[in-house]
Amino acid sequence: MALSLKTLWKTTFQHPWFQGIVAFLGYGYLRMVGLGVRWTVRDVAARDTVMDTHGACIVCFWHNRLAMMPWGWRGRKESFHMLISSHSDGRFIADIIGFFGLKTIYGSMRNQAKTKNKGGARAYRDLLGALKQGGAVGITPDGPRGPRHQVHLGTLKLAQRAGVPILPASVATRRRWILRQTWDRFIIPAPIGKAALMFAAPLWVPPEATEDALQALALDLATRLNAVDRCVDEAVGQGKAHA
Repeated sequence: MALSLKTLWKTTFQHPWFQGIVAFLGYGYLRMVGLGVRWTVRDVAARDTVMDTHGACIVCFWHNRLAMMPWGWRGRKESFHMLISSHSDGRFIADIIGFFGLKTIYGSMRNQAKTKNKGGARAYRDLLGALKQGGAVGITPDGPRGPRHQVHLGTLKLAQRAGVPILPASVATRRRWILRQTWDRFIIPAPIGKAALMFAAPLWVPPEATEDALQALALDLATRLNAVDRCVDEAVGQGKAHA
């Protein structure tokens, strides 16, 4: 029986057509959420100012806020590339955000500096290319596997190399489910109640920043991300219960 279930999983549930159907259903649900909630706060001033002035940026948010972030690029015509893990769950997420019109770059910023990590190096090059062409890239700086709410230096090194600002962002809904068994306590929004979206002031990485300076900036970015999380949570009535 165990063997047959394993075979069923590989032949059916991991098949591209099945995952495509599930991804479309996931997109339909998230679209229903975005249309069904009441957007009491939609602060995109920092996003629009940065894009209108510089034409490119890195949008950062914690991994557990990923589900609703595709709504954060509504109103902009520039391209948006999201950095997604190449694992099977990452490709499932890529399929969902693809229905929102967002593009995917597969890889991770966690170990991009290691020469043996060819996937990370390729992702780094692709991200640089996307930024040079204009538009935004989205990165969860604690992804894809944590530690939770800790910024990997790859995001800062990318901003330094590309000469673009980092925009901290977050989104929250009043009603939601928190998957507490996952490493990041992933949030699934409910399609009713209040919702809030916010982009914070940009963070610039000086071209001369040393490794020690990058470590300090990583802590600064984490502080900013936690602060914008609190802002959107409080806006929808979550108060201190932010995830």
